[in-house]
Amino acid sequence: PGGEAGDIYKTVAKTRANEIFFFGHEPDMGDLARQLLHCGPDFYLPFKKAAVCRIDVAQLPSEAAGVLKWLITPKIARAMTRSLKASQTFLAKYFGLYQAVLNEQCS
Repeated sequence: PGGEAGDIYKTVAKTRANEIFFFGHEPDMGDLARQLLHCGPDFYLPFKKAAVCRIDVAQLPSEAAGVLKWLITPKIARAMTRSLKASQTFLAKYFGLYQAVLNEQCS
């Protein structure tokens, strides 16, 4: 809690991993996502309890903006358990909204 992105990058630099998972709480996870996506301070990614997302970056620290591949909030996870067809529609709708916000607010 309360860590700095630079500290995370130093720790990651010591690994040989191609894929890394970060776990945490708000506001730290939202701040890290905002930095990886190169978004401004007003950007908000809804990291509610039990939310998970995938952001692809070429390197850390990232020189180019990361790419938000997916975001699953608790609401989306509940919808996914109801039916595959319903969840696909739900995900497409909400991911489209997040993608539009990213395109507007991020480089």
